[in-house]
Amino acid sequence: MNGERLIEKVLRTIQDPSIESDEVLELLNEGLIEVAGRVLLPALETSGTVDTIIGEYRAELPSNFQHNLFDCQEQDRHNPIRVLNSKHQVLAKYGNFDHTGTVRHVAATRPYLLYSPVPTEVRTLTISFYEKPTPIREKTSPLCLPDQFHKILWRYACYTLFDDIEDGMEGAKVNAVRHERVYEKLISDLQLFYKEGQSRPRPPVSKGEFL
Repeated sequence: MNGERLIEKVLRTIQDPSIESDEVLELLNEGLIEVAGRVLLPALETSGTVDTIIGEYRAELPSNFQHNLFDCQEQDRHNPIRVLNSKHQVLAKYGNFDHTGTVRHVAATRPYLLYSPVPTEVRTLTISFYEKPTPIREKTSPLCLPDQFHKILWRYACYTLFDDIEDGMEGAKVNAVRHERVYEKLISDLQLFYKEGQSRPRPPVSKGEFL
């Protein structure tokens, strides 16, 4: 289902002439970012490179990075690099970022990749992560989602719009609550879809390290 059809579906559901197509398209893409942040979508699994900076313990992540750094390798070397989950965990290992040497641990704290020890020369790190989804346009579809789950974006846009429309009305936000409930159910179904072996890789945390 492309962006145009999703927009039409939302507008038919909302039945509010003050809502314009551009606003709906923006909400559909907002929903796509949220879904991609909550579910590990195989289509968004990718890799990129980060060059360390001499004297600095961090460098910028690739611009398409969204979440879940799950692997890191140093080019031309075979030293094991562990992925940690936060700056706090890196500091728990080393106490500070003053140590120099071969990179042993990394953590992603957007917009930076943290690494320790700090190399004394520029090194290229190849990282694996989940990238931001490509925005939907009127003639394009959310390719990172299975076809049967395109409707999840329709539900997201509807519950968001109804939440505003019904704000201040007496009683419960009936339409907002109804669409949000279905949206959350679809999120759970999508997570289950991949958990049951539909082209899902091993969980990213398999190479993480917990303290």
